[in-house]
Amino acid sequence: TVARHGQREAFVAPGERLRWQTVAEQVSRRAATLHAAGVRAGDHVGLLMGNGAQWLISFYACATLGAVTVPINTRFRSDELGYCLKQADIRCLIFVDRFLGIDFCALLQDIVPTLPQLQCALMLGDGPCPDWAQPLQDSPARDDATATLAAPALPATLAAAVSPDDILLI
Repeated sequence: TVARHGQREAFVAPGERLRWQTVAEQVSRRAATLHAAGVRAGDHVGLLMGNGAQWLISFYACATLGAVTVPINTRFRSDELGYCLKQADIRCLIFVDRFLGIDFCALLQDIVPTLPQLQCALMLGDGPCPDWAQPLQDSPARDDATATLAAPALPATLAAAVSPDDILLI
């Protein structure tokens, strides 16, 4: 799709518009970032964020690596969130600092230490990053005429090793 329709819109949401080429570049960047953070094929990656470009990019980045995406309900309360993250054996959590007035940093503060499988927590957002997480610092999802996003090199063997029979979502 990127090769045939790279300049066509791939994603449109309120305040967000991305072309296929931009999606591909951002996915490659995010996949490289996740791989550098230790995410490997088969690892469970929790996504705690609203629907939008960042969710889409994170989902496809996980798929590129063969990691399993675990969408997390943004309306969960603390006990539900803790149960979900433990049951799903989350190895990496990508979360936004705030969404719909909910401070996810505060909500996760007491949960993160109880997650035995968690190896990394990556925060998106402009707020201060808690000490148990790292800011997710690949390029922001954007699509404008002046944006030139050179994706970091991701070994082709990683994506080539992903099979259509691999688990994609929990």
